[in-house]
Amino acid sequence: MRLRIDLAYDGGGFYGWAVQPDIRTVQGEIEQALHRILRVDPNDASEPLRLVVAGRTDTGVHASHQVCHIDMSPDILERAVGHMKVPAVTALEHRLQRVLPDDITIHRISEAPVGFDARFSALERTYVYRIADRSSEVDPRLRGCVLHIDGDLDIEAMNLAAAQTIGLHDFGSFATPNPGGTTIREVKQADWARVPAQPLIAQPMAGKGYVVPTFESGLVCFTIVADAFARNMVRSLVNGCVQVGLDKRDLDWFKGKMAVPKREGSTGPIAPQGLTLEQLRTYALAPSPTVVLDGVPKDFAFTPIHQYGDLLECRSFDSPSALLDFFFYERVRLARIKSRSADLFHHLTTLQERAVRKAENRRQELLDCADKDKYRIYGDLITSNQYALEKGAPFYDLENYYEPGTMVRIPADPALSPSANAQKYYKDYRKKQVAEQKLTGFIAQAEAEAAYLDSVLDALSRSSTDAEISAIRAELTAGGYLRHRGKEKPAKALKPLEYQTVDGFHILVGRNNVMNDKLTLKTAAGEDYWFHTQDTPGCHVVLVTAGRAPSESALHDAAVLAAYNSKARASSNVPVDYTRVKFVKKPAGAKPGRVIYTDYKTIFVTPTREETERMIQLG
Repeated sequence: MRLRIDLAYDGGGFYGWAVQPDIRTVQGEIEQALHRILRVDPNDASEPLRLVVAGRTDTGVHASHQVCHIDMSPDILERAVGHMKVPAVTALEHRLQRVLPDDITIHRISEAPVGFDARFSALERTYVYRIADRSSEVDPRLRGCVLHIDGDLDIEAMNLAAAQTIGLHDFGSFATPNPGGTTIREVKQADWARVPAQPLIAQPMAGKGYVVPTFESGLVCFTIVADAFARNMVRSLVNGCVQVGLDKRDLDWFKGKMAVPKREGSTGPIAPQGLTLEQLRTYALAPSPTVVLDGVPKDFAFTPIHQYGDLLECRSFDSPSALLDFFFYERVRLARIKSRSADLFHHLTTLQERAVRKAENRRQELLDCADKDKYRIYGDLITSNQYALEKGAPFYDLENYYEPGTMVRIPADPALSPSANAQKYYKDYRKKQVAEQKLTGFIAQAEAEAAYLDSVLDALSRSSTDAEISAIRAELTAGGYLRHRGKEKPAKALKPLEYQTVDGFHILVGRNNVMNDKLTLKTAAGEDYWFHTQDTPGCHVVLVTAGRAPSESALHDAAVLAAYNSKARASSNVPVDYTRVKFVKKPAGAKPGRVIYTDYKTIFVTPTREETERMIQLG
């Protein structure tokens, strides 16, 4: 059976919550007491008596309300009763309260409802950080749970900083990096306040010259509420706010840390003694194993996750074992894929940047050709007036018959005759004309190369198998972008992805540029429908009609697959062009995957994984 334990502790004497050998911890003290009360050998693997906590606290951090759970057999629990005439759960609560040291208090022990998990059933956590500044009356009794600061805190400025944290954000600047985890959290409340100095007794007692103040009078308190916190997140946020409050940093600095999640020394955690976990709000649900994905599996839980909104994908599983199999298998597989493709990403990115720079440089050179017609006009005007002009003049003032009524001053070389000056201008005109034609071609070539490399990068970003990466590597080698690597095994032949719609139509999806060409130009029939995202790299998608008129839902499904397998996967209202395959042609000399099409229509779709899963993937 599972028991829920609500407790509190003074963290000053502990090295955090989690049990550690030869070090005093909260978990270690409680588990040691449980083994003694229930007479269970700590080495008994059949009854491990291990606590699972809602949230681990660091060294020196306190808790006025912490929640954990423990699993044990009813027979073992019954040992707590002894001579007491109370239920076993109550008996364990009483005995544990007496046995534990003074810096740990058990509020209550209760039988947990079905589906309860201390970690994953925590709906909301509330932390409070207490500070005594120069405006506070320092009470020595609070030295263990209050941080003393020699300075005056600007509460208004600190609240302006704290307001930046409310909502869903990446707190990477204020949290210790967790490999494989995420620092995205949703903060529901964050504010600073100075506790008013109000007496506990409204009016001084007759004849008495003093009042009894509240224990926290004058303290500066930071209250923050969220469904979960990253490691060292609260203390680091407090440190950032305090720096603003002491005028060591300005508000723009804090806003910058929120906008760009980058960890550095000035946003490290403040001292732990002022921090207390004040409240935990929990709910009990039947287990719902869920994996959080950001392209790759980031985290998992056994209850529904809503905190990430639309920023991250949350995928549910039928059982915890299915979740764990998927999570760790995918993590290892994707890590291997990333390692294999890292050199390709770097190489392709370098080549694409080079092509973009080349096109931009050619455009700058093209600007120098924009005035080419001026040189032809100068040549024409000099030729028309050459018999009236004298050799040796530094310039000619002539009427511009191209713009009647206007005069133009034409620079001339005094060493040349008027006829020779005219020929010089004609030569300059032809030179710029030829340069313009060549530069226009060079720009188109560089832009086509950049677009092609972008499409390869897109295909590589969606590659999830070794075979897909090998196919892309073979494509780049054939195109001269990679060197042959000796006797390399030929890439395994891949087939297009194949789907079936609910009304029985088949849809084929190319995986890379070479496959796109083969699918569109060789496999598909002329009356089939071809789909591609508008002006965005992506796969060729073919809706196989087999002589039938496609339904509206089939056209929509094919468009969704085209958008989902493109660079616009994460966008909404993606424009997808579609036409009959017979209207799709490949220009002579075009790169793999590059086609032109006519007689097309455009459909707007929002691609989602749920939309694609409505279709049956074949093979």
